Amino acid sequence: NPDLQAVRKRASAEDYRAKASGYWDDPFIGVGPDEVPENDRSGGMMRYQISQTIPFPGRLSARKETASAIAREAEAGSNSTERELSIVAAQVYARAFYTQRAIAANREQQKLLGDLLESTRARYKSGTGNHHELILARIEISTLDAEFLRLSRELKVMKAKMNELKSAPLDSPISLEKISIDLEPPKNLDDALKNQPELTGADASVRA
Repeated sequence: NPDLQAVRKRASAEDYRAKASGYWDDPFIGVGPDEVPENDRSGGMMRYQISQTIPFPGRLSARKETASAIAREAEAGSNSTERELSIVAAQVYARAFYTQRAIAANREQQKLLGDLLESTRARYKSGTGNHHELILARIEISTLDAEFLRLSRELKVMKAKMNELKSAPLDSPISLEKISIDLEPPKNLDDALKNQPELTGADASVRA
């Protein structure tokens, strides 16, 4: 997913900046001709310069702490985006799986109603059935046909959304296998809340 890749790269970049913020700035070294005349003479002299910025006591540690907080905030944002995308993907997948099962059930019902329609038509021709039963069977089949078209369109949209989430062509084939859900509630609600990436990111933002 491009959004997830972007926030991960930002978190990696902020982590690198946080590690580098604890060091002094790079020294400056310069070499060049001296353009200032000396004793009415100029030229033929070279100037060499070396300088190093020394941070004020406490400033370097404060800069590192701020950069580390920003890095933690970026990492929390990455974790939050990953979780949000996982939830959306699970929801879309579940809807697509349900829609696919609904289509299969629709086809089974259409088959049964088709057999019923043939039976009703045969009884109507033989005089043992009535026209009302034949009309009801045709209405039911028409209703199932309309439902089949609606479900097919919905399944196509769900598959396109899944492909969009993983940055794949919208018409790429997707296999919908059996869903296995294993939900285990947290044993300690306070610990679960502390591990929320949104709260971690908010805390890091305040510290930054």
